[in-house]
Amino acid sequence: MRLDDEPMRVAIVSTFPPRACGIATFAEDVRRVLATNEAVSSVICVPIVEGPLSTDASVVEIERAALPSYADAARSLDLLRPDVVVVQHEYGIYGGADGEYVLAFADEIAQPLVLTLHTVLSRP
Repeated sequence: MRLDDEPMRVAIVSTFPPRACGIATFAEDVRRVLATNEAVSSVICVPIVEGPLSTDASVVEIERAALPSYADAARSLDLLRPDVVVVQHEYGIYGGADGEYVLAFADEIAQPLVLTLHTVLSRP
């Protein structure tokens, strides 16, 4: 729990099922475990999607190949007021050269970021 004993609100930025990839499976497992923890009040999933975004205004998504989508998602997520944002990073799931579009998200997000690096290149 936070120092004020209020349960945390956590957001996870990643691929998620039904996308068939190891990062999606990992992120879903993290979501499931956090959702059962009494120190967490809610888990917000922010999926990286290939196609057009949902028309549901309550859903925050990132369109992988659309750079403006990253900053837009950060601003939308800010309205949901998570205490921390967990980003799953793997080359290839974010748009731009070497996944650089995720930096637009990081530049715009107001909450603390926790970054899980699934691959670390020896020569980036």
